[in-house]
Amino acid sequence: MKLTLTRKEEFIQKLYKTANIHSPAQISDYNIADMLGLAIMPAPIDSKRLGSLIVIDNRIPDEEQHEQFAHELCHSIWHVTNQMLMPDFWTEYQEWTADTFANHYCMPTFMLLDLDLQAYRTKKHLYYEMAELFGVTLEFATKRIEDFLFQLEWRDKNIFEVVYT
Repeated sequence: MKLTLTRKEEFIQKLYKTANIHSPAQISDYNIADMLGLAIMPAPIDSKRLGSLIVIDNRIPDEEQHEQFAHELCHSIWHVTNQMLMPDFWTEYQEWTADTFANHYCMPTFMLLDLDLQAYRTKKHLYYEMAELFGVTLEFATKRIEDFLFQLEWRDKNIFEVVYT
C-alpha cells in the first residue's frame, strides 16, 4: 500500500532504519537512546528529560514506560528549551508534539503498512493484537490504530470532491 509519509513519520522511519530496526519485535528504547547519545534511568519518580538523561518512572507497567520514553525522547531531540521559561501555549504545543511523536515512535506507520490489518476478525481483536505486538497499552494502540485508519481512509480522496459534492 502506498502512503505519503509525514515529515515526522519519515524521521522515525529513518531513525529505525539507521538502528537496523525493521519490525516491532526489534524495537528497543535502550538501543535507540544509546545510538542518539542518551541515557535511560529507571527511577521511582515521574518520567522526565534532564539534558541527555531520560528518567522513566519504574513504578508503572513496561508498556507505559515505553510510551513515556517515546514522549521524553521527542523532548530530547526536538525541544531544547526549559518549559518553565516558555508561555503556556508553547508548552502545550510541545506536549502535543511529544504525544504525537510517541504515537508514531511506538507504532511506526511504515511498520503498520506492512501488516494485514484486515486479517483481524474485529477492531477490538485488532487493538488487542497491536497492543501486544508493539508493547503498548490497549488505550494507546486503540488511538493509534484509529488515527492510522483515518489517515488511510483519506489518503486517496480528492478534498474538492468531498467538500463540493
